[in-house]
Parts: sequence; C-alpha cells; structure tokens
Amino acid sequence: FNSFMRNIRKFLSRLPRPCAIFAANDIVGECVLEAAAALGCSVPREFALVGVDNDRNVCENTSPTLSSIMLDFRRAGICAGEALEALLQGRRPQGNLLFGVSEVVHRQSTRKFRRNDPRIASALEYVRQHVCEGLQVVDVVRHMDCSRRLAEMRFREITGHSILTCIRRERRALAERLLRETDIPIADVAQACGYAHTNSFRKDFSALTGQSPRQYRKSSGTQHS
Repeated sequence: FNSFMRNIRKFLSRLPRPCAIFAANDIVGECVLEAAAALGCSVPREFALVGVDNDRNVCENTSPTLSSIMLDFRRAGICAGEALEALLQGRRPQGNLLFGVSEVVHRQSTRKFRRNDPRIASALEYVRQHVCEGLQVVDVVRHMDCSRRLAEMRFREITGHSILTCIRRERRALAERLLRETDIPIADVAQACGYAHTNSFRKDFSALTGQSPRQYRKSSGTQHS
C-alpha cells in the first residue's frame, strides 16, 4: 500500500494544473485525495476529482467530500439475471451485457470556486514572489492587512487550503523547477527555496513528492547531484 501511495504522489506531482482526474472507484479516489493532501495540492482548485460507485461511507467521510459516478446497479442485476436465465435454458447470452450510469453525485471535489477575490489574488502573488525568502504565515497575514483568523478563513474559502499549505506548495514547485532545469547543488536549491538547513529541505521534499531531491532530479532527466 505504501508503494501504491508513493506512485500516486509521483503521478500527481507530474500532472499539469489545473486538471481533472477520473478514479477507477471511490477507494482509489480516497487514495488520490490523501496523496494530494500530502503534496499540499488543493482539490478541486488544482485537481478536480471524481470516483465511481458512490459509496457514501467513503465519499462523505473524505476531506473534501468526493464526487462520484453512481452506476446503474439495478440494470446490472437485471442483465445478470437475464444471462443466468439464458444459461439455465441452454442458451448462450448474446455478446456483452452493458449497463450504464444512474447519475453523477456532485460533492466538494468537483465544486466550482471563486477566483475574483483581489485580496487573495494579491496574497497568492506575494507568496510566489517571496517564497524563496523563508516566508512564514505571519508575513502573508501582514500583507493581507487583516486578522489571522479572517485571513485563514478567506484562504480556505477561495483556494481550498491553508496559507501554510500554499507556501509549502510554492516551495515545492520552485524546488521541482530548479531540480529539473538547473544543475546547482541540492544545498543551493534548499537555500533558494527558503530553507535554512538542507536536511529539512530533503525531508519535506521527500514527504511531499515521494522522492528524494536527488531521485527527482534523476527521474526528470537532469543527472546532477
């Protein structure tokens, strides 16, 4: 299972954003949500996600809740019964028996979100410009010129995640770009991403991507250390 989750994190880290993901079933969808959270990615702002089966025990107990396709199991049962009846009568069922979709149950993982909040837009741009400077949540709150509670509430409402998650996501994106596109030493990558200690960078990067910085650089085709 750990290997499966590492593979999902690796897969998500290489996807363009925003994009939509179709999970084979709700259990896989739940795993994708966990992997996205580990990477600091927002669902549905970066990844819109839909599963299959509409298992309410799964879909309504994830964060965010999971949109899912409800299959027409009633029709599936009828098809199975008709096929069994044919076999009992010595007849072979004709071709594949098909059944379709009952409905798509929309939940938070595919919800629309507002992009037109100028304060949040300004804060996101501030994070992008200053993430290499050891940026902290308090710096973003100060830039937004409001209380920390209000800043966090607005961030979650508009982006779907916390200010800290946004900072970590931007640091990861910068680190990935530097590892892919340059040959500077990993210690310098850590410093460029606002880390005071290289070991802290290695630990955070591995937790977010499922790979060490060296492994990521090698897999991206830039073979330097």
